[in-house]
Amino acid sequence: MNDQYFYKDGTTSDELDSDKVLHRLDGPACIEDGFAEAWFKDGVRHRDNGPAVIYKNGKKEWWVNGKRLPDQE
Repeated sequence: MNDQYFYKDGTTSDELDSDKVLHRLDGPACIEDGFAEAWFKDGVRHRDNGPAVIYKNGKKEWWVNGKRLPDQE
């Protein structure tokens, strides 16, 4: 699998474009093969119902509206 990035304008890419806003409501907006999956809303890390970042090593980070929350697990 390759890296995938989902942008607010509806486009996707296999390369990160820092000029675009990462955004996806139905899954991770940033999928970096072998590293992590991250959920973004309007360009900031955000997920209401679970960790916003899941690293391949199992580490998880919770974020809401771009603010990191204490670890939940």
